Amino acid sequence: LVELRRNGTYPFDVPESKSQVKCKYVIDQAAAIPQLVLTVVVSTQHTNDITLEELRTQVMQRVVLEVRPKHLRDEQTSNYIYPCGIFGNGGPKGDAGLTGRKISVDTYGGWGALGGGDFSGKDPTKVARSAAYAASWVAKSLVAANLCRRCLLQLSYAIGISEPLSISVISYGTSDKSSKELLKF
Repeated sequence: LVELRRNGTYPFDVPESKSQVKCKYVIDQAAAIPQLVLTVVVSTQHTNDITLEELRTQVMQRVVLEVRPKHLRDEQTSNYIYPCGIFGNGGPKGDAGLTGRKISVDTYGGWGALGGGDFSGKDPTKVARSAAYAASWVAKSLVAANLCRRCLLQLSYAIGISEPLSISVISYGTSDKSSKELLKF
């Protein structure tokens, strides 16, 4: 996106963007080897002189399909290009909530994995706080039910998509159940 904006190919593009890629990996001798791109989410702020349909077409053709290797795509791949619609209002005017307690305060001092930023001061469209609290409750419930002795629940959300793109459970070898089995509880 930066290259296309700077070289003039995308004159409608503005510097703020949000993107997320979810991949399927196989572990080979402790290395995570990508097998498939399962989900791509892209939104970039833009000028008002381009339609949403044209934005989606341009980003899909010139960014997503050109960047993602062919061997990592198939019919399972979900592409969400501008899932919230137009992104004309960005920066401080378009995104509230850059102040508040750091996330590590509310996530066991960084003992559990965390993304960054903060929970408070967010506008109602942000799921950071509610998703983190829900993940904590699920992890504590799995431990309380004696399904594992230690647990990390990982959730991945993307702007404009109400369901998590990814949910994983890591029990650090403290369960006789697989991660897939733990997800069913």
